[in-house]
Amino acid sequence: MAFTHSHSDHIGCHAGHLVAEPEWARREPSGETDALTPRVRTVEDGQEVFRRRAHAEYVLTSGGHRLIAFGDAVHSPIQIENPDWSCGYDRDPAEAASHRRKLVAELAGHGTIGYGNHFADVLFGHVRDGRWTARVG
Repeated sequence: MAFTHSHSDHIGCHAGHLVAEPEWARREPSGETDALTPRVRTVEDGQEVFRRRAHAEYVLTSGGHRLIAFGDAVHSPIQIENPDWSCGYDRDPAEAASHRRKLVAELAGHGTIGYGNHFADVLFGHVRDGRWTARVG
């Protein structure tokens, strides 16, 4: 679990916690933060937290259907139609484009719904005929 700050309504009771070191150092002592201390890992500004080469997705399956939550792998529906189009966050544009092409193929699969958190008012959809289409029903 990674946190943006250590307010008690954000830290909850989870197994492991990443907190920015300056934020953790300035926390207000409480029973909740004291209980978390053994499970907290602090990180410095600019420190690499997770080492990975490509974007990650989460796939949920049930009853022959799949939901793929793809986070930052695709920032706009236009990248579904044009997976080679990069965005400023792609550290390796060629690798990101290759990953997007594979993801678009997965999203076009039967019974697959996509969730794109950057997709404004059409967060849930399907890939049909190479285009992002809003999921209906």
